[in-house]
Amino acid sequence: MRTIAFVVGLAAVALACSSLPAFSADNGAVAATVTAAAPCITLSNTALAFGPQAFSTASQTKQPTTATSTTVTNCSSNAEKFYAHGTDANGSGGATWANVGGTFDFTCATTNTFNQIIFDSVWGSPNYKALGKSDVDLTVPFVGAKAAGSSETYAFGMTMPCTGSVGAGVEMSFQYVFTAAF
Repeated sequence: MRTIAFVVGLAAVALACSSLPAFSADNGAVAATVTAAAPCITLSNTALAFGPQAFSTASQTKQPTTATSTTVTNCSSNAEKFYAHGTDANGSGGATWANVGGTFDFTCATTNTFNQIIFDSVWGSPNYKALGKSDVDLTVPFVGAKAAGSSETYAFGMTMPCTGSVGAGVEMSFQYVFTAAF
């Protein structure tokens, strides 16, 4: 009997609610999109040559530079930082020089090693950085990230391996790799 009373009561409430005035609603939507900015750089020059160079010796380090420079431009819509790293050098016949990077000071302690150097006149003193195989921050001190559309010009150098290294008479290839990041 209790169950029947409950069902009858529930039906009465439902009937009463259905006789109340109905409220209507309307809605609208605003479509939205976003594109995540991507780091972007362009290089004014993508090749350079140091020409024939002598090996370094214990008494004389050979550090040639090149007249070729590269302007790196921020082609992103956001400010970004520039980074660079070097690579090992490889030549025909399996000749390889390991990029030891990390220091401008170079001694002839071992053969088949060299380092890569990058110059920027706005860095002040010193105006160079030795490039290893990990990215080095090229940000100008107290300036910060490069604004959209701005650029920086870099010159290049290297330290030749020591006498006794492989690769005499062989053209060795290596890269200065630039990276942009927010």
